[in-house]
Amino acid sequence: MRPVLLGYAACTVCLCGCSTPESSDSTVGPGIYQLRQIRDARDSCWGIAVVFDTLTLKADLAPGEVGLVDGKRARDHLPSMNCTVEKGGKRLVIDFKPGLGGFGSGNHVDVWIERSAFREPPTIPGRLEFRVPTDLF
Repeated sequence: MRPVLLGYAACTVCLCGCSTPESSDSTVGPGIYQLRQIRDARDSCWGIAVVFDTLTLKADLAPGEVGLVDGKRARDHLPSMNCTVEKGGKRLVIDFKPGLGGFGSGNHVDVWIERSAFREPPTIPGRLEFRVPTDLF
C-alpha cells in the first residue's frame, strides 16, 4: 500500500496532500493517510491510517471507540474492515478486508476516535473527528 498524507493528527486536523513512503516504512511521520492499493487491477483508496505524534492508543480498542462512516452512502463500513493498532499505539490502520469493497471515487469518510481509546485521553473536549477524502491524490 502507498499512503498519502492528508493532515496532521494530534488534535487539530489540516487537510493537505503529498506522497509519503510505504506504510511499512518507519519514517512515516504523524498525519492522516489514504492507504492506496491495487486490487484486481484497480488503484484505489482501500483504507486510512492515522499516525500520532504525542497521543498513544490503547493496544485493544473496545467496540465503539473508533467509527468510520462512508460520506456518499452514510454507511458504517467497520464490519467489513480491519481496525489495527500498530507501532506501540502510535498508528491506527483501518482498511477493507480483502474482497470486501473499497471507497470508490467522489467520496469521503468521516472518522472518529473516542477519548477512551487513548492511554491518556487528549486534553480536548469530546472525541477526535476528521473527514478523509477518498479520491486519489
